[in-house]
Amino acid sequence: MKGPGLALGVDQDYIFQAQKEDGLKQGQVIVIGTDGLWEGCDKHGKCFRKDRLKDIIRENSPDRAENILHRVLQVHTDFTRGVKTEDDITLVIIKVD
Repeated sequence: MKGPGLALGVDQDYIFQAQKEDGLKQGQVIVIGTDGLWEGCDKHGKCFRKDRLKDIIRENSPDRAENILHRVLQVHTDFTRGVKTEDDITLVIIKVD
């Protein structure tokens, strides 16, 4: 996550270098996403924002990663209802066992 290298999919010829993160704790939630999620807006032009994403993650952190993912996407869909999506949304939730 803090190692050298390119973002996934940027260069098909790039040779991936594995990185290892020590110190992860059981129950820790790791979130990887694109800005299309937190920059999504409601019909009044108010953005979803990273703070809202963090709050949803914290509130649902006791749950399984799959359920956290579904909850974030559900809240985002409800928030942006009626507004055309302007950017892609990618979200990965990882929960340390």
